Amino acid sequence: MTNRHAIDLLEARRSLYALLAQCYLHPPDWPALATLRSIPDITAAVPKTPDALEHLQVEYESVFGQNAYPYESLYVDHDLMLNTAAAHRVARLYQDCGFAVDAPVGAPDHLGVELRLMAHLLTIESAALRDNNPALLTWSRAQQYRCLVHHLAYWAPVFLRTVERVADYLLYRLLAQVTLELILNDLEQSASLPPWIPLDHQPDSATARREKIDAKTHRRTVSQSVLSATDEANAVHDEHAGGASFVWADDDGERDLNQIVRCLVIPDIAGMFISRHDISGLGRRLGIRLPRRERSQMMRDLFDAAARFDLLPALLDSLDELFATEFWRLAVLTERYPAWTPYARQWLSRLDRSRDMARELRMQFLAYHARHEG
Repeated sequence: MTNRHAIDLLEARRSLYALLAQCYLHPPDWPALATLRSIPDITAAVPKTPDALEHLQVEYESVFGQNAYPYESLYVDHDLMLNTAAAHRVARLYQDCGFAVDAPVGAPDHLGVELRLMAHLLTIESAALRDNNPALLTWSRAQQYRCLVHHLAYWAPVFLRTVERVADYLLYRLLAQVTLELILNDLEQSASLPPWIPLDHQPDSATARREKIDAKTHRRTVSQSVLSATDEANAVHDEHAGGASFVWADDDGERDLNQIVRCLVIPDIAGMFISRHDISGLGRRLGIRLPRRERSQMMRDLFDAAARFDLLPALLDSLDELFATEFWRLAVLTERYPAWTPYARQWLSRLDRSRDMARELRMQFLAYHARHEG
């Protein structure tokens, strides 16, 4: 491949990363839509009238402001807050790459900013090719690998699957699919980098040590947190003072709704991001209308209403089905993108445990009622 051809391909990837970043960072406008029409798979879904654009802007807020939150920390940390440890790791990567966050976001680990970093690094790679600078070429590719392997691959596929579930407009579902394919295709390419590009290359050894420690800490936290979601759901301790106590109890103890909800709303435990849209959908299947509230409160409301109307087994069956569907969709991705398999295994294991929890809760609920009705 000639340098000219390689630079053209790099520019095409850079432009796509930059365009997708814009789509996640800002509501749509006419210039962005005009550019989107140049992508063959998306052209037909791009609105062409002012009314359609206005509806799409409302959809942007519904998807990214109320349902699928585009921040890495919400998928890999347990705090369900912005600017946690994950955000600090991303900020450190930006600093090492000489990249400044110039978008109005709540935290640096926003997907749009991470995609902009990839565009920034591709610009540097193009310059290195033009200038015949092998050291800069190695550095830029190693930083792309670092962004993909230590960040985007961990959480972006799960976030993008959430977007596909909650978006009403085809355009955002297609954007999620294009973003997923771009990230996982690049991950596949990074897995077979030429041997002269060190896969663990970092700007300095201290940063490398920090990231290795971060990765070990993350794996240990995950393993401890999901050793038994059912055990956590059975815990008697109420970690929220004055929180709801969800009881089908006898002298053997009571089941704490707050602990069950925690297992369901933390993606790093549940294996997926259960959005407000998902919770409302679970309610609709049972004929239960839920007010729009914070996710944890909506999930508590759903369990309370299901208990009042003797619908708990049906709710737990629906949760099991939701986890099973997500399991299947993520498993399919590993067939298309084998390089993502190590990340998928973690999410699939969490989904498996969530299914075990839902089935165990159902069996225990039915056993309790059988004892008391008998």
